Amino acid sequence: MTNWSSAPWWTAPLPTSVLCATVRPITGSDSVLLTGTGRPFETAPITSPSILQAWQTATELCTDYYGWVLDEIEIQGDEATLVAALLEGRLRVISDGSFKNELRTAAVQLLVKHGGSDRMTIRCQTPGLPHDQSPYRSELIGCGFSPTDAQFDLVSSIQEAILWSSVDWSPQHVYGHLDKSNLFDKLSWWEKRNLEVDGMAVEYRKELEAANHLIAPNPRFFTELAALYVADTKQSCLDPQFIQERVTLPALRLRWRDKGTISAEAKSEIAWDTLGRAMLSLPAGLQRWSTKHCVEWDRRIAAFSAWLDLQLTGPSIKHAILQLLHGVRAPSSPSLRTIPPSVRSAFLAQQVIGYQGLLEGRIALSWLPLQQQHYDKIRCH
Repeated sequence: MTNWSSAPWWTAPLPTSVLCATVRPITGSDSVLLTGTGRPFETAPITSPSILQAWQTATELCTDYYGWVLDEIEIQGDEATLVAALLEGRLRVISDGSFKNELRTAAVQLLVKHGGSDRMTIRCQTPGLPHDQSPYRSELIGCGFSPTDAQFDLVSSIQEAILWSSVDWSPQHVYGHLDKSNLFDKLSWWEKRNLEVDGMAVEYRKELEAANHLIAPNPRFFTELAALYVADTKQSCLDPQFIQERVTLPALRLRWRDKGTISAEAKSEIAWDTLGRAMLSLPAGLQRWSTKHCVEWDRRIAAFSAWLDLQLTGPSIKHAILQLLHGVRAPSSPSLRTIPPSVRSAFLAQQVIGYQGLLEGRIALSWLPLQQQHYDKIRCH
């Protein structure tokens, strides 16, 4: 949960002689080099504050790939009172997020501390695909790092917005859910307001869940200096491994299909997560040449059998896998009649994947629950 307070900004109109200009920083100096000037800067006439109008204008600027605005804004009381509090450094902003079942939301309220009932409340769904989401991201959207850090898109956008803001922001952290161990009346003003926005975020999350609105787009934010899109999806951080997978996997799948390496039926049978963990545990050279280390070493089946025993592999699973290995040389030799009924479905799934796939580590997903059942059984004895 994040809280902010404001300080005054400069509001006087600019002189009519002011020109737009471009500058370049001078290395090792606080000065800048003027590189060009433009037309005179025309200041817009000062009108009555209209937060909702500005929100609507920003909404109209959004596209599928650029621009993000809050889902809901509600102003209770006098908007001018809130603007005056902002200019005078008396405005308080409280935010919190909600995270459950891969659905994330946030809520914010802006008000004057001990200043009456005037306030603005905000609710929004956290932008991003399921793999982008985390409780931390939900906290951030309500309010020396690297592009590879999680939630880099949000963190960098917030920092850029603060940099360009005419307001001085003073952060304050409040622990959440303090009402579970304290009476509400004993909480501080900040803690009470935090409970309010937490309730708003939870309520909005439940509304979205009921409407089956589970995923929010993740476009480039207005203050996001740069964004990387892969297959029309913006990346929340520059994770080299994840981006490499997103770029190369579609082409790899086409090659698998064209070369007959992995059939469409086999793709859904493979325990991909297990294969990934196993490959990452191997040296790079062995990852590339795993099959060469498996063939023409028939006597190693005995060693593999001993290794399966050390891993407490279920006897039926061990028997079926060894039968499959014998079938690499003679595919007709493993007979389904010799396979215990409890593991036949996994045995057949492995045959769909193929014997070459077995040598390359593409084991069937069906083996996993069977082995877990065996672990549970021996743990109880």
